[in-house]
Amino acid sequence: MGDYKTWRRFRHVSGRSAGRGKRRIGRWIVSAILAYAVVTALVRYWMPPPASVGLQGMQHSAEHVQFLHDDSWLDEQGERQLSQQIFDEVFRMIAQADRFIVLDMFLFNAWQGPVPEEHHALSEELTSALIARRERSADLPIVVISDPINTVYGGLASIHFERLQQAGITVVQTDLTRLQDSNPLWSGFWRLFIRPFGNGPGELLPNPFGAGRVSLRSYLSLLNFKANHRKLLITDIAGEDRLRALVTSANPHDGSSAHRNIALAFSGEAAVDLLAAERALLVMNEAQDVIEQLDDVLQGMELSLPELDKQATATSADNASSTPALPSLQILGESAIRNAALQAIDSAESGDAVDLAMFYLSERDIITALLAARSRGAQVRVLLDVNHDAFGRRKNGVPNRPVAAELVAGGVDVRWCATAGEQCHTKWLHVSIGDDAHTFVMGSANFTRRNLHDLNLETDVQLRTGAESDIANEMIDFFDGQWNNRDGRTYSLDYDEYANDSLWLKLQYRFMEMSGLSTF
Repeated sequence: MGDYKTWRRFRHVSGRSAGRGKRRIGRWIVSAILAYAVVTALVRYWMPPPASVGLQGMQHSAEHVQFLHDDSWLDEQGERQLSQQIFDEVFRMIAQADRFIVLDMFLFNAWQGPVPEEHHALSEELTSALIARRERSADLPIVVISDPINTVYGGLASIHFERLQQAGITVVQTDLTRLQDSNPLWSGFWRLFIRPFGNGPGELLPNPFGAGRVSLRSYLSLLNFKANHRKLLITDIAGEDRLRALVTSANPHDGSSAHRNIALAFSGEAAVDLLAAERALLVMNEAQDVIEQLDDVLQGMELSLPELDKQATATSADNASSTPALPSLQILGESAIRNAALQAIDSAESGDAVDLAMFYLSERDIITALLAARSRGAQVRVLLDVNHDAFGRRKNGVPNRPVAAELVAGGVDVRWCATAGEQCHTKWLHVSIGDDAHTFVMGSANFTRRNLHDLNLETDVQLRTGAESDIANEMIDFFDGQWNNRDGRTYSLDYDEYANDSLWLKLQYRFMEMSGLSTF
């Protein structure tokens, strides 16, 4: 009997020891997995961006520059009115293309929020325009580059992409995994435990952007918060061995069809640089068949694409001797946009002027530069979206309202866009040095960490002009009209209308900007 009790006691003690050992091993395994995820996140965060990111073209003489803008305002009865130009030019360029079309657009879908925008079915109109041009020339190379958000990262088929492909049009969905991780707190875990399982159609959860249902993995992919955010078009000029391009802040997205946006269309060598930047993106996506098609077309046009510099200084001594006469154009990508914007703002002194119109403003160096320009005596005017409308959903004003409070405290003049459901989606900077020189930076990029630190894919153009410039006068008049509510139209509101200097919003904005746990 004693031996039996001793045996039972031994079994009990050894069982507890074995249990503790299993739990200890389990904790070690979990700790090792978490440590590996953290290391993966840090490596991805600190590794350099792909070679196709942060590129910058040379300064070229501006040829056939056209400024386009989509406007919204409130009339005397408080009703929203619209005037639009951008996609009319897009459709015209597509119809007149003779040898090729390259289109790179972020949002390309018909999804609507809880309050539908009924102004334009832009996604259908663009799809039909591309197919119609393809039907006229069955061998015309047409390449559509876009972001996987339009398939909810593989969780939902895109009817527009399917129709384009059935018509023989090449659709390239950008491989976002090649980019740096803007939300490293999540992306390290996602790369290890979610990405290997891929994604596909699902019915578990509602589409977060519109109609349909998607898988859980679509939501988990969304949390990486990264995008090919570019919005541009490149074609040839029929009958000529020259290119025509358009860079814009506008998306072919039905829910965005009433947004305020800007665009610049142009010809010449700057358009060639833009195509070179898009070719680099195709190389990143290993789209070799498309690259060969485009190279054959360019060879027939006797055009060669340059090797673009990576984050080169816009006015370095190396290229100063070749800087063209004003007006000039330059293609900017990602961090090159930030560099150019900071260089322009930092040049403003007493008697100069800085005008900014922006959907999202949160990048700390840009904000510091604006405040510094104001302290040097420059006039600084900032026109911001209120950040309270997002396709029928209400937002709390982050990041623009806490940023606006900081700017106003530093003496900067701030006004809000007067909108009624649409967004003030313009991304625009103008720096005037006296009356002699003007620098404009505009395109797809919000002035945020994600957009300017080589995390998203972005494209802007920099236009420089002298004192006597019709295009500069037109663009200055555009901003002044919105700032001053010209012709009885209410484009903008006083800062006090949406002022909010709460500490909570400030802390929320700063944390979201720093960590990447945000959509801006």
